[in-house]
Amino acid sequence: MTLIMPASDADGFHIAAEDDETMRWIMDAPGAVLRAVRIAIVGTADANRMIDRAEFTATELVSAQVGPVQIWSDFLVRNDNFGRLVVAGGDVRPTDLGRIIHQLQELGNYRNLALLGLPLAQEQSAAVTRLENDLVIIAERMEAGIADQKLLEELCGVAAQLTRITAATAYRMSATVAYARIVEERLDALDSSRIAGFQSLQDFTQRRLLPATRTCASFSARLESLSVRVERATSLLRTQVEMVVQMQNAALLASMDNNAERQLRLQRVVEGLSVVAVSYYAVGLLAYVLHAVAPVVQVPYDQLVAVSVIPVFGLVWMMLRLKVNSIVDTGH
Repeated sequence: MTLIMPASDADGFHIAAEDDETMRWIMDAPGAVLRAVRIAIVGTADANRMIDRAEFTATELVSAQVGPVQIWSDFLVRNDNFGRLVVAGGDVRPTDLGRIIHQLQELGNYRNLALLGLPLAQEQSAAVTRLENDLVIIAERMEAGIADQKLLEELCGVAAQLTRITAATAYRMSATVAYARIVEERLDALDSSRIAGFQSLQDFTQRRLLPATRTCASFSARLESLSVRVERATSLLRTQVEMVVQMQNAALLASMDNNAERQLRLQRVVEGLSVVAVSYYAVGLLAYVLHAVAPVVQVPYDQLVAVSVIPVFGLVWMMLRLKVNSIVDTGH
């Protein structure tokens, strides 16, 4: 918003008494103020008088020649929450003067917008440092051979916090890069000239903007680097956990093989005992038959019983073997 008002006679940066109500209405309007500047436009002959009234800080004073216009400002906020800018160009055509002042205001606005990312980067840097330290501790535990579900959960927690910080800061960091590029374009468009004895507009802008943009760029690079390291650590830990699980499965399979082998041996023992037991009872039953047959065939009873043991044993063994094989085939 640009408001044009006549200045009071005493001070070019204070409005006339009858315009106080209008100014209060502007200051009480809803919304946040990004940047507020009082601009005094004077002729070249009155420039020194207005500079004295502005009470600029000498060490911070910036002056530049922008086309036919010369400007002065220290870009400091006064007690009334306004900055001050003196423009010596009252004899310049209004259209040219308005264009130059508009470009100067855009330069300042975009510079402030670019600086909004700096407090956020500084605020979140401590959290990023903590996550980096946590990742180092996790990596040391992984190097020591610790690979369990708890460690994986801790690493997932680091990844979740990193994702939250990235999501909360990505827009502002990207905006800082974009606004800083616009500031550079506006500086080139203004093509201001240096005034001897004063800080130039380019020097002031770079001194204020470059450290902030580089801090934001460094913060974004840290986030990206930490994200890559977390991803690598997660992949490595998952591999280690999978290897541990595979080793456990291999040990379990080996144990199952041993159990199966023991069961097979036990089955063979039981099978042998079963053959003996069944043969014993079969021969006992057959003995009753042979006791009746012995007088008919005129062969002693004991001999018939003795001769029948081997065939009965073989027959029982074959029957049990066929039974076991049929069970095994059915199980497969």
